[in-house]
Amino acid sequence: MEQKSELAGQTKKCPQCGEEILASAKKCKHCQADLRNWFVKHKIATAILALLVLIVIISAGGKNEEENKNIPASSNAESKSTAPSKKTVPLVNDPTIKQIGSIPADYIGQSFVLKVNAKTADYYNYGFDDETKYYALEIWDDSVDGDLDSIYAYVDKNDTNKQLVNQLLDSSVQLEINASIPKAKYESGSNAFMKIDSWKTLGN
Repeated sequence: MEQKSELAGQTKKCPQCGEEILASAKKCKHCQADLRNWFVKHKIATAILALLVLIVIISAGGKNEEENKNIPASSNAESKSTAPSKKTVPLVNDPTIKQIGSIPADYIGQSFVLKVNAKTADYYNYGFDDETKYYALEIWDDSVDGDLDSIYAYVDKNDTNKQLVNQLLDSSVQLEINASIPKAKYESGSNAFMKIDSWKTLGN
């Protein structure tokens, strides 16, 4: 009882008129000002505001979930892995393409197993000037500055080699080739001197 009496006796000043009023008063007896806090005075507005906040939160969560569903699984896999579809094989040879291209006369009549990059070409000359018999290729390895320093090599026209040429139309391909410089086909100063006898693709 004493505690209640003490609370009842406590006073404060009305924020509107400055008159002394009871601390527990919800309304000023002097100016009739409503002393309750904003949320209590506007219960409906408070409820609407809370509902709007809830709707925004739910809507944002649903949107994020929908966006995640729309991301293809392949995209996630691609972001985790950037591994190339083809392996790159070091193209180191003995003799190298640079040696063969620089001093081809030293290798006349010899055969080689070479690992090379290859692409299609349209250069036909001397012993390999018959376009109806041969497909022309440019080949190079790690000893030279890419296809800028390539040499020309030729394969017979047949169904198997046509498949290779069709593949090379899209991009260069790494090959292991069995090749030779036929004595009857070589002429000093000509870039057309190497014959590919057989081949297989590398790095698949």
